[in-house]
Amino acid sequence: MKQYTADKHAQYTLQIATPMVTAVLIGLIWYFLAVLPHWLLWTLTAVLAAAAILLSFVGCANKDTQGDSSEPAGEQTTEERTTEPQTNEDGSLVKPKNAVSVSDDVKIKTYSGTSLIEIGNRVMEPYGNAYKNMKAYADALNRLKAEMPNTKAYCLMAPTAIEFYAPSKYNTGVSKSQYEGMCYIYEQLKDITPVNAYAEMAAHTEEYLYFRSDHHWTTLGAYYAYRTFAKVAGFTPVDKNTLQTGKLSPFLGLFYKDTKSTALSNDPDYVEYFIPPVNTTAIASDTDAAMSNSYSIKVINTETTSSNKYLAFVGGDHGVVKITTDAQSDKSIVVIKESYANAFVPWLCANYKTIYVLDPRQLTVKLADFVKTNSIDEVLFLNYMFIPSNPKFMNALENMA
Repeated sequence: MKQYTADKHAQYTLQIATPMVTAVLIGLIWYFLAVLPHWLLWTLTAVLAAAAILLSFVGCANKDTQGDSSEPAGEQTTEERTTEPQTNEDGSLVKPKNAVSVSDDVKIKTYSGTSLIEIGNRVMEPYGNAYKNMKAYADALNRLKAEMPNTKAYCLMAPTAIEFYAPSKYNTGVSKSQYEGMCYIYEQLKDITPVNAYAEMAAHTEEYLYFRSDHHWTTLGAYYAYRTFAKVAGFTPVDKNTLQTGKLSPFLGLFYKDTKSTALSNDPDYVEYFIPPVNTTAIASDTDAAMSNSYSIKVINTETTSSNKYLAFVGGDHGVVKITTDAQSDKSIVVIKESYANAFVPWLCANYKTIYVLDPRQLTVKLADFVKTNSIDEVLFLNYMFIPSNPKFMNALENMA
């Protein structure tokens, strides 16, 4: 529900006008009612003066407690943090407030042979909405859901760094608005619950949500998306501040390999991890959905020796992963994903007894059959916004039906 606050200009006017009006009223009382006893005149004067002082203090209190609506969105209102898209009176989308402000005059470096841009010590890939591809993505999800009528399904589209850390011309011109794109996808879904994590992430962009040398979000970026999923799915998210944490460094990702940027090599990324608050065991298979040839993996490998530190999360990409926990829950879920979900999956361990992870690029499996065979309660489609335009993933996704 929309929340309203008092107009600040009206408050200031009230503060200034009240003493002036009071003085005039006191003067009129003493002039026209001079026949009254002096004790009564002084009583009326005192009452009016007290009322004027009280009104002034109320105005000041309102100004101090309501704050300035133009402040950064570090901790936004309930309306600004909603998972539902907001619209203007003309029907256009209201883009959630970004906690980071980027000047249009910032210096931008480009790299020949790539579409990448560099701003400061961050490299990003411009994005272009292809509505035909997004419609095909939503249609594929709808076909899959139609084959699982009794299974709860969710869809979470992850924005990328350029949506938050580039000048506005890169969010409305070269790089189209991912917010508009994800809202378009959500509008096309049938019997699939959207998980719109955009506002929650936009409110925390002053934090380390994305790698600067890679296209992935960090585990912290995934955490804020997980918090939104928890709100939508109806469970209590784990508090990251209560968890054991650590860092793996240095990390130079895909964008560094493409650019060899000195701005990145001089200030490399790191991979932060948070250990789930429950005991976990995990197995994976690259070729068999039944996992007859599975092998053990770690949900988070804190001792990875790979230069690609992002592989710390569920060991990277596998055809199928099964995670078993001792969480106080009987629920099970399957996540349909590419690598963006790898940093997200460990957060689910606190809330689900069994977590399956399917990467359709690695393994061909009929989703409805997999859900039925393993008695899975929920399905989460989690992909980043570039995926609808990725032919390999789209072909694999459609083959799951």
